[in-house]
Amino acid sequence: MSLTLKEKLKEAQKKGQLKKLIELIIAETGVREDSIEVCSISYQSIIDHVYDLLVLENEVYDINTQKSNFENFIDSISGFEYLITYFMTENNIFFLKLPSQTIKESQELFWDGKEIMGNSRDRIFIKEDFSRGFVVLSSEYGIEKAEW
Repeated sequence: MSLTLKEKLKEAQKKGQLKKLIELIIAETGVREDSIEVCSISYQSIIDHVYDLLVLENEVYDINTQKSNFENFIDSISGFEYLITYFMTENNIFFLKLPSQTIKESQELFWDGKEIMGNSRDRIFIKEDFSRGFVVLSSEYGIEKAEW
């Protein structure tokens, strides 16, 4: 199989997974499709922005210990703002910009939703300008968290 064909198949698979993810979010939350924006931000650029803010919870591996902090963070964000949120499918990572009101009304889906998070134990919710954010990352030493 030629490299271009492999790349085309990989891109088609990625587009299919993204479409399925967006359809699931719409079905679960009722948000309009035109309120969802695909972001071209990279995972590494987010890590670069939050690296100095991350605090290690040594030997704590359960991200659910941070659920109440997530709820407090989401409640502190205006419903009129948008947040960039991290999603993981079988073999792709996506960042979608969603109305914070959608996340507020469906906190369980965005925190616990296996359908939209796959096997990921990372949670990322940030404003586009990085002025506010909530990040929980899993590491071999425990969870690392940042909130600002």
